[in-house]
Amino acid sequence: PRCCPPGMYRSAANSVTCKSCPAGTYSPYAGVTDISLCLPCPPGRICGTTGIHNLTESAACASGYICGAGTSRNTMFDHKCPAGYY
Repeated sequence: PRCCPPGMYRSAANSVTCKSCPAGTYSPYAGVTDISLCLPCPPGRICGTTGIHNLTESAACASGYICGAGTSRNTMFDHKCPAGYY
């Protein structure tokens, strides 16, 4: 099978289908062979869509929220800064 492009992975060794790395992750490498090799979005960034291959495609964490590793648009809203913090 052909090598998957960056931002994608092959779901099984013998599969011919490439799948996008999920939201909250990215992969700058071609040929990723397992979803576990999609890297968590770094702290302070939001990987809001699937298939991100370059961190310039990610967004900065929104003001008033805490964005740890692996943050997507959906998980960001679960982590508001506590009262008295910004």
